[in-house]
Amino acid sequence: MSQCLIKTSSTILFKTLVLLIRINDHTRPFFFTFIILTKINMKNKLQTSFLIILACLTLMSCKKVEGPQGPQGPAGTNANGFMHTIGELYEGGIIAYMWKENNVEHGLIASLDDLSGAQAWSNVTTLIGSTAQNSTYGQGNTSAILSQNSHSTSAAALCDSYSADGFSDWYLPAQFELNKLNLAVFEINSVLDNDNNPNTNGFKTSHAMIYWSSTEDPTLAGAWCQTFGSTISNVQLYKTTTYRVRAVRRY
Repeated sequence: MSQCLIKTSSTILFKTLVLLIRINDHTRPFFFTFIILTKINMKNKLQTSFLIILACLTLMSCKKVEGPQGPQGPAGTNANGFMHTIGELYEGGIIAYMWKENNVEHGLIASLDDLSGAQAWSNVTTLIGSTAQNSTYGQGNTSAILSQNSHSTSAAALCDSYSADGFSDWYLPAQFELNKLNLAVFEINSVLDNDNNPNTNGFKTSHAMIYWSSTEDPTLAGAWCQTFGSTISNVQLYKTTTYRVRAVRRY
């Protein structure tokens, strides 16, 4: 009975080794060693057990051969189906809002600090017209402000000349874009006011901390502004009034 068990164990181990050889060429030398050893006349179970243990330890020490690495898989998304999150530092600024167009993700990025604490909307106070009155996208408004006759200084000019981490496509946010920044104040300030970096700062939200938008009002010839930390958005009649400025860009 014991001889039958020994023979069966040797047979099973032999077939296992044959399978491993097909998978890993590094086991081949050890396999031939095993064949030679099995030719030795086994006198008792102890010798056979020793041979089996030795063969197993030999296989365990074999070098693993890795196959070629496959291509990188697609980037993952969060629970809302977006690749990024509000409050994430990205492309020279911090993400304040995200949306999708035709299933393509886009985002609004705010600069990491105010560009000014007291800047006039423009030194030119005359009405520009429809090219500066977009309420959702401030890039065109910014270009219209810079194109005014006799223009020399403006909140838009500060944003247009701003650059960070190699990105220079910044502009003064439109009315609704500015409101999105205000709605993300908690996430943005939680990151920028607690990173121990004096060059990055959250939005100022104390009393009467107002930021300029790039959206001109067609009726009153003023421009829209936003009081941060509140829901107040109104028109300032005097474009030479000085308010805070924060630049944005899109990805």
